[in-house]
Amino acid sequence: MRSAVCSTPAIKRVVELGQPSCLHVRNSLLVVETDGEQKAALPVEDVGYLLVDDPAVMISSAALKACADNGVALIVCDDRHLPCAVLTPMHAHTLASAILRGQAAAPLRSRGVIWRRIVAAKILNQGRLLETTGGRCPAMGRLARSVKDGDPGNLEAQAARLYWPRLFGSGFRRDQDGDGVNALLNYGYAVLRAALARAVCAAGLHPGLGLHHSNQYNPLCLADDLMEPLRPLVDARVHDVGIGSTTIELDRATKGRLLTLLSEQVGSNGQSKPLSVALHEYAASVRDALLRKRTDIEIPDPWPTED
Repeated sequence: MRSAVCSTPAIKRVVELGQPSCLHVRNSLLVVETDGEQKAALPVEDVGYLLVDDPAVMISSAALKACADNGVALIVCDDRHLPCAVLTPMHAHTLASAILRGQAAAPLRSRGVIWRRIVAAKILNQGRLLETTGGRCPAMGRLARSVKDGDPGNLEAQAARLYWPRLFGSGFRRDQDGDGVNALLNYGYAVLRAALARAVCAAGLHPGLGLHHSNQYNPLCLADDLMEPLRPLVDARVHDVGIGSTTIELDRATKGRLLTLLSEQVGSNGQSKPLSVALHEYAASVRDALLRKRTDIEIPDPWPTED
């Protein structure tokens, strides 16, 4: 077992179980055992994300309940070591039923305004990343300023056609089943998606009721919506990993670097704080906007300007 831990007190641990082991609860501690020997014992309230990346990991029902009671996002990986499922608590907010009714009743205009801000922020962040990697593209700023409510012109897709070849080369194509750079992107996005699912549920929102994404087979439409402006954080980390490398693999070291994204310092409410903390403020702001308690949303700033 390894964990990526930020020294900031507000952030919770990201724990990865990457070898055959047994997880159970003893004296309010999550205990990890391998071959009958205790390897770690962690206070469950200190854990924010538990990543299960080995088919031989066994988890007791008491450990599952402890994770749910303490808001731990339990993430399960598939045979390609990519996150494929996340356990989120059903009762993450005391007013969940009232919030759900308000979320479902939110008018199209409100959802369209929120989606415009999300798409504009995504394009701006993509442009900012290109500035730092030498792929400068002034058109990104123009596209971001041109996004309308609901993005009827699909400027998000237009920006993507400019963005990817400048970031990873003219021959690069996004592939959700690809290897190399695509495998790293898919892993990072899946971790970010799980973290947002946790934040969405904690805010009392239903993750299946999206703003833009609406696939009836997708239980995390809202998490997919909210992660869009933060994807460049993953892109930046993958780009850094690939600099100077002849081969890019989703190995243990690379996964560790991507997992630490959750402790990345971002801007939120005028302060610098870990991404995992800012995601909760972001989800709460979207909830209040859907319930018409505020008119703006607090999208984390991936690269806050230092005072």
